[in-house]
Amino acid sequence: MAEFEVSQEIATLGLSLFVLGWAVGPLIWAPMSELYGRQYVYFVTLRVLAFFNAGTAGAQNVETVLVLRFLGGCFGASPFTNAAGVIADMFAARERGLAMSLFSAAPFMGPAGLPFIGVAIGMLASVVYNVFIENPRYLRNVDKGGGVTIPEDRLPPCLVGAVALPIGLFWFAWTNSPSLPWAASTAAGIPFGFAMVLVFLSVMNYLIDSYTIYAASVLAANSVLRCIFGFAFPLFTTQMYAGLGIHWASTVPALLAVVCLPFPFLFYRYGHVVRKRSKFAREAAEFARGLREKATTSDESDEVTKDEE
Repeated sequence: MAEFEVSQEIATLGLSLFVLGWAVGPLIWAPMSELYGRQYVYFVTLRVLAFFNAGTAGAQNVETVLVLRFLGGCFGASPFTNAAGVIADMFAARERGLAMSLFSAAPFMGPAGLPFIGVAIGMLASVVYNVFIENPRYLRNVDKGGGVTIPEDRLPPCLVGAVALPIGLFWFAWTNSPSLPWAASTAAGIPFGFAMVLVFLSVMNYLIDSYTIYAASVLAANSVLRCIFGFAFPLFTTQMYAGLGIHWASTVPALLAVVCLPFPFLFYRYGHVVRKRSKFAREAAEFARGLREKATTSDESDEVTKDEE
């Protein structure tokens, strides 16, 4: 702000435009990764990202900074969709839970420092929950189904997270006062971090299981919606806190979480109806069914060959 003599809003725009680039980039890199492969897209985009970041560091005016930040966000967005696509390519559905747990937790663990210790604890707790509780439950259902289960079987962690998320947000909203100990609001990060990873992880797994061969593209669409909110909110958050105060301004996202709370339960109950209406979900299901039939036929042929020998 001081170097370029710009307002708070323009300075914040550097962050918002980078996040807006995250919304635009996946629309390009997801289909390219499905056409040309994940590795090729990684090699190109991450090298260009480094170039734009270097340009931002040496920029002489705010206009250059803003343009390069947006372009950097576009090229830096490839891991958002491609990484989950790689996991979908490398791991079978029964093995995907642990891989997605580690992938989902890693980027959220970036913020460091004592104010975020509650969030970090909640995230670690969510990984433990997925590894030792959720993943065994899912594998039991897969075994009961003869090696197959429905995508909605990925959503129970999301149901838990949907309840825990507003609890953490309301807790933080009404304990972030100077008159209360710092630990009171910091501890609110535990249910928040726990819920954030649970919701993110189960939704990613649900989308991958529902659209398998189109995983990168559907995750790109998911990323666009998230990043549009990430682009817009920093532009008015300062004014919102100044106008509403720390308690009510922090209550706004908590109320939004309450409004969204029923949706995971609705998808858990009626998700199969929604998938039947989707052309791409039907194609993905038929493709997966064909692979299973091919694998079954191959196993039967191997058994016949062994018997003849």
